[in-house]
Amino acid sequence: MPQTINQAIPYPAETDTPDVPRDMQSLAVQVDAVLTEHDTKLANTVSAFLDFSSGTAALPDPAPYDGYEVRCKVFTGIHWKLAWSDDDGAWAFVGGPPLTNGVTTVSAETRTANTYAALATPGPILSVPVGLDGHYELRLEAVISYGSGDCAAYMSYKINNGSAGDGSAILQNNQSQAHVSGGQAVTLAGGDVLTAQYRGNNTLASTFNDRRFLLLPKYIQPA
Repeated sequence: MPQTINQAIPYPAETDTPDVPRDMQSLAVQVDAVLTEHDTKLANTVSAFLDFSSGTAALPDPAPYDGYEVRCKVFTGIHWKLAWSDDDGAWAFVGGPPLTNGVTTVSAETRTANTYAALATPGPILSVPVGLDGHYELRLEAVISYGSGDCAAYMSYKINNGSAGDGSAILQNNQSQAHVSGGQAVTLAGGDVLTAQYRGNNTLASTFNDRRFLLLPKYIQPA
């Protein structure tokens, strides 16, 4: 008995012997299978809610099918939607707000040395949700200014007990006060802690305020 191209629905050919019960049964069995698969995928479009803020959640491994979606709570009020991609072999980020942390003080805080360190009020500080290792986009923001002369002011970050560097920094290299921001791709493991670090490049004061981290996933690796 021939079948349709897309869903393999059987139908009688002109040369088949007439048998209505047989043909109706073949049609019904295949249509039932197609509809059952469709209903299962529809019910499972966002079939899992996972609370990564508890530190114990894990993504399905393996994912049931390409495009399978999960909703992940990563912090109070912050949910990320992820979809499995067969092509990338990873969970792609498809929606949700960034994980953020910020520090705003009454007065801008100062750093004069040309080595990286925390300010008097440390931060911002962000922790990557446990169980969500992957590739992220990290954005740094701050209002930065510095004193006169040949100078620049840098805001960077360290991961865990590592060192901050200029390659991951945003900077202000003229004397006026400005809101400075910049994003970068970074590979992180669940539980990693990002801590802001600051420096100038001579003995003149560099000041920082309204400091902020914003973190969004791009792809999350399977467990």
